[in-house]
Amino acid sequence: MGMTTRVRGVWAAAMLAGVLTGSGRADCGADCGGGLSGTPADAFVAERIGLVREWVAQIPFDSARADLEHVVVGDGLVVAQTDDGRVHAFAAAAFDAAAGTRPGAAAIGTLLWSRQFGAAGGPTTPAGIGPRLVTVARDLELFAIDRETGATRWQQRTGRPPGGSVVEIGDWVYEPLSGGGIRRLTFDPLQPTADPSAPVAAQRPKPGAKKGAAKAKADAKPTAESLRPRTFDSAGRVERPVQALGKGLAWTTANGVLVTLQPNETDSDRFEFALNSPAVDAPLTRGNSVFAATTAADLARIDFIAAGTRGLRTGWHVVLDAAPDAGPFLGGDTLVVSLGESGMAAFSAETGSPLWRSPVAGRVLAVTGDRIWIIDRTGRLAGLDLATGERRERLCLGGFSFPVVNAASDRLILASPDGLLVSLAPRRPATPPAAPPPAPRPAAPQPAEPPAAEADAATDT
Repeated sequence: MGMTTRVRGVWAAAMLAGVLTGSGRADCGADCGGGLSGTPADAFVAERIGLVREWVAQIPFDSARADLEHVVVGDGLVVAQTDDGRVHAFAAAAFDAAAGTRPGAAAIGTLLWSRQFGAAGGPTTPAGIGPRLVTVARDLELFAIDRETGATRWQQRTGRPPGGSVVEIGDWVYEPLSGGGIRRLTFDPLQPTADPSAPVAAQRPKPGAKKGAAKAKADAKPTAESLRPRTFDSAGRVERPVQALGKGLAWTTANGVLVTLQPNETDSDRFEFALNSPAVDAPLTRGNSVFAATTAADLARIDFIAAGTRGLRTGWHVVLDAAPDAGPFLGGDTLVVSLGESGMAAFSAETGSPLWRSPVAGRVLAVTGDRIWIIDRTGRLAGLDLATGERRERLCLGGFSFPVVNAASDRLILASPDGLLVSLAPRRPATPPAAPPPAPRPAAPQPAEPPAAEADAATDT
């Protein structure tokens, strides 16, 4: 829970500035004094509510001249964007904690880089965070940035504003286009790709070569044509970010169609599924499943069947008792949906069975450990029990009034308009649980009792 001297100094200066200006501070009365007191960023308060303050950092920008626009959480990275054209990347915990930290990796909370991309002003979309790139679209320019160093890998003039976040999936970068269509670019124009979804061309058989489909497939190799930009029909305007699904990608359209492209031996197969109404939020993808809530008060799990007759199939479907306005969010097997002023509802991700219904309404920020964290209608941070939906905590956010919605990991990220970031993780046990004691060995079988008649005969003898 400690901080380095440098970070401690930055933190103190930032909080002093917040106290003097009062910018973005919620009026919580006596429950929340100046500075950290009473907010979840206070290490003692975090501990009391089952969280650990992982790191604290200050975004290096002048909040008097620029505004914080977006904070995006990715695997091992948190990216903040300000409207002066700067992008700031901080090291964060990896989603797969069991994998451990790779050697030489920066400590979590470290500012990795802060750079200017494009001119200030103009439309911008939240950054996309991939395994190698951070992708940023500003106005009519697209930047592919090395996620480790902040160096520009490549830059393109797009011709029209993007329709949403640009994301790296596999060996490709996918850019939703305003008005419809998805453009695909290679993640690195100087490095050829062996992605199976790239178009391939069979080589002309050499003299004396064996003929046949198997030989043609063996000779098929990616060509330079496969690295050129390619635009796919999106089946409508893409409103939500493109996401990975199975071995391919998926997206939803403004007219309520779920589309996925899945690689095959030569190019890719396209499958569509009618949701019948638009998704209220970005659908949640996990493995081969998509969880989507729609404006028609439907909640469904759609599965991509990869073997046999491939395609999209309904896993389960439930009708909600109120129109949702956000979600779904996933914690373990519990799928949570916000129903606007009607509160929250939770369902089993495996079966769709209803688990609980809560009248507490608010904007969901994250699911961490056994809590759902929301900003309630009074502007406070409320913690709902993931198992029952009951409200367990209610805290003042203080200056952390910039909402950061994180459906990707189990971290609660707090941000202030003047650029203070705090990462809170669910508390972990200090030591792994003890292994259960070995089961006792079964007793040796006892000889069966002889029948009564035999016993009497033996006695007479």
